[in-house]
Order: sequence, then structure tokens, then C-alpha cells
Amino acid sequence: MKVLQLDNISKTYGKNRAQVRAVNKVNLCVNKGSFTSIIGRSGSGKSTLLKICAGLLKPDEGSVIVDGDEITKMRDKERCAVRRRKIGFIFQSFELIPEFTLLENVCIPSYLDDCSPDMEYIEELLKDTGIYDKKDRFPDELSGGEQQRMAIVRALSTRPAILFADEPTGNLDVKTGESIMDLLNFCNFRYQQTILMVTHNLEMIQNTHRVLQMQDGSIVEDYEKELC
Repeated sequence: MKVLQLDNISKTYGKNRAQVRAVNKVNLCVNKGSFTSIIGRSGSGKSTLLKICAGLLKPDEGSVIVDGDEITKMRDKERCAVRRRKIGFIFQSFELIPEFTLLENVCIPSYLDDCSPDMEYIEELLKDTGIYDKKDRFPDELSGGEQQRMAIVRALSTRPAILFADEPTGNLDVKTGESIMDLLNFCNFRYQQTILMVTHNLEMIQNTHRVLQMQDGSIVEDYEKELC
């Protein structure tokens, strides 16, 4: 079952001689329950593509279908509603709100959608990620790894159809980064969470099901593998 489908996606920045084709006619399907990584050099278009997939950027042409919803033709309000209900996003820089406790940060997506947070599920996530005892603390009271774990819980809190991760280990040391990758693999296995991740670290792709390599805005290699 397809959770994400891209048809002929393109995105250009700048004008005239300064014009850069960041994404060039990309077609892609991502199946439910898969863990896909996107690699490529800086400037290859991988982060731009991820943000288009998540509805954070609009492509110049082409369509994006997330869990049956064609988001590129939606108005901003409609697209935001789909992001809240069907999309989770993990940022490299965590993007936690410093004035709120970690638990309050986790509940924000539900509150924005005028829904009551599923506290039983959220507590399960907090325990699975090893930060249940930190839930009443503020972001600046925790390490980078703990903040990223909380960001993962926030992204999963609404049971999204797909989770996007943009360099989730980029601001972490090697050991902490490895623990975050272990956690993402656990979420993929435990909750059958579909994940699409951008990374520059080739060591982080070893346990993903599929690897896409981007170059000059295009997917130049698509390697799929079976994991034991």
C-alpha cells in the first residue's frame, strides 16, 4: 500500500542566471511500513524534496499524494490540517518550544487540531524512548539526544501516516546519533511506522529498507534491500 506518491516533482530557486533547479522531475512511491533513506551531497536537493513531501514547500510542478490526499492542490489551511493529522516531521535542530515542558511540546499537534491528546499512547511512547521521567522538564534542561527523543515522540504523537526526518542525527555526537537511529528503527518495527529520512551519514542508512541517492535534483540510484 502506497503512503506517499510523487509525480513529476520539480522545484527551482532564483531567477535568470542565478536560477538553481533544486528538484528535477522526481517520481517516487513509498510503501506503508517501509524505512527509506535519502542520501546525497550538500546541495543535491534531498532536504528540499523532503520538505515538498511533507507539505512544507510547494513544488513548481507535479503532485504529492500523502495517504490518499493530493496536498499540492490544497489551500494552505487544508494542507496544514493534513500535516497535523497525517504527517510527522523531525528537524535537525529539534524545534522544541523552550517555554513549554517536554510533555506540553508533545501535545501541541493535538491541541492545534482541537483534539485531546491520546495520553495512554503518548506515555507508551515516552517509556519506549526512555524519557518518561523527563516529561515535566523544559528543553534547555536536557541533552541534545534527549531533546531529539522528545521531538520524535511529538512527531509520532498523532499516529501519522508517514514520518519525515531531516538529518535527525546532524546535531548529535556519534554515540548519541547511533542511539537515535536505533530508536527510529525501533519505531519502524514496533509501530510499523513509515519513515522517510534525509541523511549525509552513510553509517545511518545500514538498517533502512531502501536507499535513494540524489544528485543535481534527481534520484540517480534506488537501492532496495531485504532486512533479516
